[in-house]
Amino acid sequence: MSLFALADLHLPFGDEGKTMHIFSGWDNYVERITDNWNYMVDEGDTVVVAGDISWALKTDAVVPDLRYIHEKLNGRKIILKGNHDLWWTTAAKTRQLIAEHGFDSISVIWNDAILAEDKIICGTRGWLNIDRDNAETDDVKIRAREAGRLALSLSAAKQLQAKMSDKADKADNADKSDTPDNADKSDKPDNEIIVFTHYPCVYGADGIGKNSENTEMLDVMRAYEIRRSYYGHLHGAQLNNAFGGERYGIKFQNCSADGTEFTPVRIK
Repeated sequence: MSLFALADLHLPFGDEGKTMHIFSGWDNYVERITDNWNYMVDEGDTVVVAGDISWALKTDAVVPDLRYIHEKLNGRKIILKGNHDLWWTTAAKTRQLIAEHGFDSISVIWNDAILAEDKIICGTRGWLNIDRDNAETDDVKIRAREAGRLALSLSAAKQLQAKMSDKADKADNADKSDTPDNADKSDKPDNEIIVFTHYPCVYGADGIGKNSENTEMLDVMRAYEIRRSYYGHLHGAQLNNAFGGERYGIKFQNCSADGTEFTPVRIK
């Protein structure tokens, strides 16, 4: 079983008046996402959708988009909120909507963590990378709030990681009498914690320069010793400044739909 990431589906079924077709390179994008997704992803795999799921403006209006994700796209899907997901009011209402319609292939990340394919998935939307000395008060508050949400998600991830490690140790001890001393342990799950955000935490082709970092989010990731993070949000010419590389020991990779040719990025 494999793990993938893809952001910015921008599905139009919940608001037929909104579409990405008007933008260069986005022609037939829903069909391309469907074909590429189902070519790459099997039913037993998992895909993390890192925000900007739908153009819908209200919770009830997003149902056709969630139905498309559930019925037309292979595998398990883990979704988080993007800046255009205006239909998403609270995680509780989103989960309730998913349950009411039987979209059981879809799970929500919100101040928590989910185990998927031996990895622990956590994350949050994030916010703009701005100069704190000249930032608007609202932007400062939003960045602090998003960093707090990431910390909650990572705290939950650490608890889940400890639980899975304890479970694996107990199983290992129970099997010791039947296992040769030189047995290969390489298939033991590592339960790595991977962070997903919608906004990039590092921006710029080289990740250097004014407003290149979301320092609040990075401080949280560094405190939890995160090693990999995936993000979306960037489109068109912005992709020239999509940072793909290592900063503070964390490897960052963009997974926005037009940045990956509408193809899920393989993580594991």
